[in-house]
Amino acid sequence: MTAAGTGAPVAPVSERRGTARRNVVAEIAARRLADLRAELGGTSYRTLARQAAAAPPPRLFAERLAAPGLHLVAEVKRASPSAGPIAPDD
Repeated sequence: MTAAGTGAPVAPVSERRGTARRNVVAEIAARRLADLRAELGGTSYRTLARQAAAAPPPRLFAERLAAPGLHLVAEVKRASPSAGPIAPDD
């Protein structure tokens, strides 16, 4: 594939997107790992397992969505990993 009017080779969109997405995903994963290390500090696996065992059971998400009636799933984002802040703080 070549760029229009130039004849210069251009990588297929799937290859260009794949590279960009891998980088963004890797950045997100690295940030999350750093956040978890800071948040958990020196918490041992045994302590985390004990806390998980004492936690309430998970909510029945799929069953709730399958139930009759109107359902809404929403996400509130303050920023995009690739584009930065979406709206300024009020």
